[in-house]
Amino acid sequence: MQLRSIPCPSAMQQFRVVVVGFPNMGDQQSLESLKAAQARLRFYTLMRGLMIGRFYETSDDPGLWNPDFRPLRSSIPLLVVRHLVENDAPFVIMRPILVPTYIAKFPLAAPRRLLAMLARRRRDAH
Repeated sequence: MQLRSIPCPSAMQQFRVVVVGFPNMGDQQSLESLKAAQARLRFYTLMRGLMIGRFYETSDDPGLWNPDFRPLRSSIPLLVVRHLVENDAPFVIMRPILVPTYIAKFPLAAPRRLLAMLARRRRDAH
């Protein structure tokens, strides 16, 4: 992944992103192919402190903070790769394979954020 080689000021590095659009992949079979591509790349990206997302017009994936918000909707299908950031703690809690990468990347903030997310999930479950 060449994401880290995209030139930018050092203070802006966490905002680098690669967006790949697939304008001719709107049918269900094509979206399944895009889903499979994301699944194949997920482990590779996660282990490198990156996130990969799949966007498409009818995505029903809810937002992290508002279950009624659909942030992964896009008028054309997309695969998007970005850096893992501190605010990704909810994703980390949902995908335990990310915990070591998250802790390594954010050694000071990770324990506090992860414990807060676990407490919130427990509170919301009751």
